Amino acid sequence: MRAGEPAALRLDGIEVTCEGRQLLRQVGLSVGRGEVVGLLGPNGAGKSTLLRVLYRSLRPGAGSVRLTGDPAATEPATDPATTDPATTDGATADGQRSADLLRLPLRRVAALRAIVPQLPEHPASMTVLETVATGRISMGSRFGGRAGADAEAAAATLRRVGLDWAVDRQVGSLSGGERQKVFIARALCQGAPFLILDEPTNHLDVRSALEVMELLSELDVGVLAALHDLDHAAAYCDRVVVLAYGAVVAQGAPAQVLSDALIRRVFGVRAQLPPHPLTGRLAVQLAPVARDSGPDQPAGDDPAKAPTATVGTATADTATSDTVPSHPATSHPVPSHPATSHPARTATATRMSV
Repeated sequence: MRAGEPAALRLDGIEVTCEGRQLLRQVGLSVGRGEVVGLLGPNGAGKSTLLRVLYRSLRPGAGSVRLTGDPAATEPATDPATTDPATTDGATADGQRSADLLRLPLRRVAALRAIVPQLPEHPASMTVLETVATGRISMGSRFGGRAGADAEAAAATLRRVGLDWAVDRQVGSLSGGERQKVFIARALCQGAPFLILDEPTNHLDVRSALEVMELLSELDVGVLAALHDLDHAAAYCDRVVVLAYGAVVAQGAPAQVLSDALIRRVFGVRAQLPPHPLTGRLAVQLAPVARDSGPDQPAGDDPAKAPTATVGTATADTATSDTVPSHPATSHPVPSHPATSHPARTATATRMSV
């Protein structure tokens, strides 16, 4: 990305080792302003560990997390006279303005990236408006609540996510999908150019999950979301990043990255990816691996279980990798999906409307 282009969140060479076990290996990715990037992988692949690095709750042993590009997005959010320049701003090798999110003061980081964890906390007695207004605290407001500019910003954000009717409702009285929109609104109220979410559709019903994904796809901020639903990722993400064994094995546009071969090798299931008949978007149909094709297991967090394989270059600019760590090998050919030699298996193929 050249100087003067929109801001980008860039991770390069992230490594995390815990108790002698390497959890992340040279992880690199980028998220552009206005782009939705899905972070995919089976349980144990390293998604949560990577998010903890971005939350600043876990410090990596190596690597960097920087915001580069648009100078306006990297301007100091604190008084320059009281901020150490050595820990705030710098430049990349190609001369871009950048901010080091692993070294900045936490309040400054909160002005650059907002987070929506999987289980957000909120006081049960607070209203929707009060809860969303707490997102302003990182901008220097001492209290959230309904006072002045905080309430105005919170109300505007609630209109943005379609919840202006709920300003005086208690958060606990809302449905799961409505609560998730409240937490997204609270994060947006920080005014940060990047939003990081951990499984934003978890525990939501079909309609609420689709509404949340539609909302994320319409935002003008950069979005990095850890997702388990491959169909959501295919339909709504501009790019996907696939993790296995703590490393990036593929990244790029969903149509270029997601394939039956990659999904079988990383997730241990079969897939077909036709255009959806209602929306025209890429859809993901899944089915279990046939019983006679071998005991494939998802590519989780133990590299010792995987045969030797070439892992794609894990930098922020990586495109698609054609070679990924395999599941335990089987010499049986993969039956085409959804057909299978076991008639009872045909009915297990799943499809989600998008």
